[in-house]
Amino acid sequence: MRLPRNLLLVYLVVVGTYTAEGFISVVLSPYLKQQGVPLSQIGAIVAAMSVASLFSRLPAGVLYRPGRANLSIAGAAAVVAAATFFYPRSDSELVLGGLRLVHGFAFGVSTTLNMAQFFDVRPADFERGRAMGIFAACLAFGNMIGNVVGGWWADTFGFEAAFTTAAIFPLLAAAINLQIRVEPRGAARQATPSRPRGSTLQRSLEGLRNPGILLATVLLFCLNLLNLMFVPFFNLYGLSIGLSLTVLGLLRGIASFSSVFTRVFAGELGRWFSYNTISRVGITASALLVCVVPLTTAVALLLPLVTAVSVLRSVLTVTGGVSVMDATETTAEQRGVASGIFNMGKDLGSIAGPFLGGLVAGQVGVGPMMQVVAVATLVLFWGGTAVLEPRLQQARVRAATSPRL
Repeated sequence: MRLPRNLLLVYLVVVGTYTAEGFISVVLSPYLKQQGVPLSQIGAIVAAMSVASLFSRLPAGVLYRPGRANLSIAGAAAVVAAATFFYPRSDSELVLGGLRLVHGFAFGVSTTLNMAQFFDVRPADFERGRAMGIFAACLAFGNMIGNVVGGWWADTFGFEAAFTTAAIFPLLAAAINLQIRVEPRGAARQATPSRPRGSTLQRSLEGLRNPGILLATVLLFCLNLLNLMFVPFFNLYGLSIGLSLTVLGLLRGIASFSSVFTRVFAGELGRWFSYNTISRVGITASALLVCVVPLTTAVALLLPLVTAVSVLRSVLTVTGGVSVMDATETTAEQRGVASGIFNMGKDLGSIAGPFLGGLVAGQVGVGPMMQVVAVATLVLFWGGTAVLEPRLQQARVRAATSPRL
């Protein structure tokens, strides 16, 4: 399979971007602990990135324009690199928190624009499920490489060297992104008459009412809520039943390794099933598997359960992205907003999952909490689907009956 040049460059940008984040996710908390930062402040500093990233998504999407995306992504990546470089060179918790906010905002801008650019540069004859599968696999691969190399680098050369090395990857991603030259979707769209600024903004914000985009966002919110609750609290559950850190690391490692390869092929499932069907079956199966986990203490059963949850997350990440692609065959501006909304759903789920998990676990314990959150996730997903599905069907009818120019 030969990848189109622009698509290959976008994938390399994703790998570079998430390799840096993989480095940081491994070394930041241990570095802060070594510096004597209290645990409560470590949590706040780490979480600051997700909050800042969340607030950057929609503005970045609204302002997305294919012609200037390269420079915008490069500028945001340079800011990420600068923040990463200065982490180990700052002693104040306040400064570290500020750097984390700047990092998060720039990362949100970069990744939102990167996904919108991916929507644009994918050739029409390159199957969207396959394209999204490779995109998601590159994300997971970058994270995996960053996790493995980052931990070893910090152990071998120290924290300062690890952060400095991590700062190189966003700059490499920026340099690669600047090589994307071809305007997306051909010249036809370039010939469209210019619209007043207010009209363009209004058309961009139509994505906020697009039921296809909103359904995919609900899916990713529920998926991340469920998984970002499950990953940290499964570790606590494992320790409570006597598993060692080595066994827990092995379980997570096998699950992560499986998910990278799953993402490559997940898009091919669209050849046999609709992406809506895959999403609904997948999120339901994920929640049921999470409910089963606290019913066993056997490693032989926990391994396939944890791996299955990870694999399903990979499949649903791809199908959610494909659903957004299906819903954004319109203007570049609307694709930018679609990317912003989609990533906002991921960010909100990533914030809500650990928070809700901790809140419920404090009342009922870790095992029952997993079951409560899993059931709540299903209620939320199917409730959102019940509200949005009729609107999606109406939109499809209008699209099918409207005259084509």
